[in-house]
Amino acid sequence: MKWFSVVLSALAAVQVVCAAAPAGESRASRAELQVFAEQMQRASDPGNVAKTVKTMTVASLFEFPSQGLKIPMKMYYAAPDKFRTETEIPGMTSIEIVNGKKAAKVVKGLGTLPVPDRELLFKEFRLRLMDPKLKFTELFENPTMDSRPIMVDGRSCRRLTGGLPPALKLPPVEYLVDEKTALPYRTVMTLPTELGDVPTVTTFEEYKNLSGLMIATRQTSKIMNMNNISHITKVEINPPLSDKLFDTEHEE
Repeated sequence: MKWFSVVLSALAAVQVVCAAAPAGESRASRAELQVFAEQMQRASDPGNVAKTVKTMTVASLFEFPSQGLKIPMKMYYAAPDKFRTETEIPGMTSIEIVNGKKAAKVVKGLGTLPVPDRELLFKEFRLRLMDPKLKFTELFENPTMDSRPIMVDGRSCRRLTGGLPPALKLPPVEYLVDEKTALPYRTVMTLPTELGDVPTVTTFEEYKNLSGLMIATRQTSKIMNMNNISHITKVEINPPLSDKLFDTEHEE
């Protein structure tokens, strides 16, 4: 569905204050939710290319202002179930692979790290988030939308929620979607990490049409009181990708 949220899924961020629905807020009807989900889909796919996507690459630069760090990352996606990230951490390269059968974390020079079962289940769910043709209502369990908009940072937003696979035992995801553009402005998601379950809030700004998809080229998050800003620099649709990219046995 939303390539604006791919980088969010790659790094955990800590929860910050975010607008919540008023107590006792009623829900919109399923029909109203479906109409708005279709508006979101059209807004995120103005080039009508989502259904043609077989492979995709996304290049980004993570900036940690307080530490003066800038870390490049490249992501590779092959529908429906293959994913790879390469992160150039100072002094090492970290690689993550999911290939539909298993997942692996590889640190060049240090070897392969195990992926816990629950984290693997989340990565499999994350692959669905990477499919640009899936609407919000197709991604989540029991999706809902509040009947009235709320104001967030001076903009009118619709608040949508959706459940994750029950086995993950995580709270629902919350989307705050700009009513004017029908593009997400903020998401709230809890991610399973090595540090435990981390509540995440990410704000999406500076949307641009990249290869026919609307991408938030600036994504601001926090992790343990440390700000990070992701700058999306390039998106390619349907580039040729070797199967070796997704072979967990190929990396050392």
